[in-house]
Amino acid sequence: MAEKESTSETVLQVNSFMRGYHEYQEIWTPEIGDGYELKREPLNAVDNNAVAIVRKREGGRSRRKCIHENEFNGETVLGHVPKLMALWLTKFLKRPTNKGRAVVKGKRVNRGAGYGLEIPCEYCFTGDEFSIQWLKSKLEEQGFL
Repeated sequence: MAEKESTSETVLQVNSFMRGYHEYQEIWTPEIGDGYELKREPLNAVDNNAVAIVRKREGGRSRRKCIHENEFNGETVLGHVPKLMALWLTKFLKRPTNKGRAVVKGKRVNRGAGYGLEIPCEYCFTGDEFSIQWLKSKLEEQGFL
């Protein structure tokens, strides 16, 4: 975990995992260093606090047999942030000046506990100092920091 400050933005970095790779492995192969945007998914049928990890869709239509029902604006869902983290991230990302990215840090793993295949990553959150401090406190409470 690291915090960096610039003139008007603060950055919070958190090491964790991208969840759901077992569902999306047919459409992408993660490469260490690749970065993807985080987007709120309020219409997600399983969890309205879900936060998806997305990339711009290449070539129009998705190659998936079953298109993710929340695929939107030319972006393809590649996975999701952990559910306990998503509860706070969806609130953080509601503020238009706050942003999030996931950067791949390793090869797929199965840690057990029913999580399926996951990708080690670093989440990078940018926003105003108040928002970053709020998010940091919530993630500390949940044991992510």
